[in-house]
Amino acid sequence: MLVQGSLRPQQNGAHRHSVKGNREETMQNDEGLLSVIYTSAATRLLDDAELEGLLRGAREHNAQQGITGILLYGDGNFMQLLEGPEEAVAGLYARIRRDPRHHMVTTILEERGRGREFSEWSMAYRRIDAPTWLRLSQSAGARGQGADSSVLKGMLAAFWKSVA
Repeated sequence: MLVQGSLRPQQNGAHRHSVKGNREETMQNDEGLLSVIYTSAATRLLDDAELEGLLRGAREHNAQQGITGILLYGDGNFMQLLEGPEEAVAGLYARIRRDPRHHMVTTILEERGRGREFSEWSMAYRRIDAPTWLRLSQSAGARGQGADSSVLKGMLAAFWKSVA
């Protein structure tokens, strides 16, 4: 288990930083909740130090805004699920789309009013290898074509549980 705010890995390599404080009430209420799943490509490969810095900033921001989710990164590719208050998630996703470190940002899912999959994580993180990236991105892309959003979010939650 991690100390609040720490980025040291747990035994399984996962990182945990819980959302606490004045946003807990928002987190329990699905009304006004926005979930976004997207993929993007980094404009250049990020090393471990850059990823840790990115995660530290994201976790602090997300904890303050009541945003939860998961970030997967491998070989310069991102897949992320963001969930939280609509205004906060929409603002964060707009920033990500403008961020010069990302290109080819593709929205796979945008939904309102459904429950959270990662309510205890301000930003769960996992580095993944190329075969895993290919499997997840193809599955998410195929399922994104009119699939029930709970299937897409469930796919990410099942992946997380399988590697935890």
